[in-house]
Amino acid sequence: DVPVVLTGDLNCTSFGRLRGIANTLSLMNREVVLHPFTFDCADVPTGVTSVTMARCMRIDAILYQSQRLELVDVQEIPDLTPHLPIPNAQQPSDHVPIVAQFRTRSQHHTMREVAKEWFLSLAGKEAQVPLNQHQLECAFKLYDHDGTGSISQPNLRKVLASLFGILPDRCETVCASCFADRTELTCQNFISLYLKSVKAAGLPGLEDLRDAFDLFDSDKNGSLDLSELLHAFEQCAPSTVPRDRIEEVFHIIDANGDGTIDLDEMIRYLAKSWTDGFNLAR
Repeated sequence: DVPVVLTGDLNCTSFGRLRGIANTLSLMNREVVLHPFTFDCADVPTGVTSVTMARCMRIDAILYQSQRLELVDVQEIPDLTPHLPIPNAQQPSDHVPIVAQFRTRSQHHTMREVAKEWFLSLAGKEAQVPLNQHQLECAFKLYDHDGTGSISQPNLRKVLASLFGILPDRCETVCASCFADRTELTCQNFISLYLKSVKAAGLPGLEDLRDAFDLFDSDKNGSLDLSELLHAFEQCAPSTVPRDRIEEVFHIIDANGDGTIDLDEMIRYLAKSWTDGFNLAR
């Protein structure tokens, strides 16, 4: 329940790729549990943060958990151009400081966002932030606003209208699927419908994972051999993974047995790891 902020000189230009690396290697290591921050990771817009004779880019970042924190303000940074590189008389470092102000979101706001995520997942949208059992139980209480322990179709429509301002697109489709063989939704029904839709939609953040695959593919031939995967873990994994475990994972991913892993094989394995590891424990 604690909001997460990650800041620093990340020394990279693609923060999406950084997320992809973290998620890819974590999903390959079954002992690692993905934190919600890796999916709910927003980026404060800062502009260029470092200009020298050799570079002009944004390599410093403030990343935050948008479901729990609202970005209120961002301090304006000086205009930086290659014609006025830093450090100089005004800026003593080759990086400018970046500053952001946040406000903790209320519990009610967070509950509304979770309730929206439940609906969007059932409507066929890609899951942005995987929800756990506690979050789903809170969302259920919002839809079950009169506390009967179940949700009727009229109540579902009423809450959706309050969440989105108007009844959202695909409301009829979602209602039809939810109440196809029942007149009311229990909490168990509510959670089961979400889990089914999330598993069908697949792994979120695919673009980040594709970026990570491209980075691991050092010879740019469109596939990874064992040495490339070993190098990826050696350079990027937050904790040591035994070589025999990496080799085991490599052969599992290499579905056709040709001695290499292509992007489709990688995505299929990561998606299966994600859904297999998707538990509704608190």
